[in-house]
Amino acid sequence: MSLNEESRNRDYLYGRLLAMADRIEYRTFDRDEDGKRVTNAKRYMNAFAQHPYQTWKVLEERIQPYLQKLDIKERNSYNKTLDEIYELFDEKEFTNNDRLEGLYLLGYHSQSYELKYRPKKAEEEKE
Repeated sequence: MSLNEESRNRDYLYGRLLAMADRIEYRTFDRDEDGKRVTNAKRYMNAFAQHPYQTWKVLEERIQPYLQKLDIKERNSYNKTLDEIYELFDEKEFTNNDRLEGLYLLGYHSQSYELKYRPKKAEEEKE
């Protein structure tokens, strides 16, 4: 299933945010760290599913140093996507700290797939 960029489902959107945090941190890893380090997003995944609003605050704060390590073009791209996801949230749904349903995993994996393979598709289309 492909990424649904128009879904306003709270669980799905929180899953997308988690994938963004994971990818932002992962992009700053050195090649020899790849596979050896666990991102904060993955480390906090269980807590995030239980208390998404509270845990997202922690993750958002923790990804800021990683964003600063990225080049400006990549940083702006990630910030733009984060802003687009935020725009889809209803304020009451965003601040609802109730447990997430399993749909957050679909949002997480769909966004992760898009982040990993979309840039490659765009480059292939240019050629």
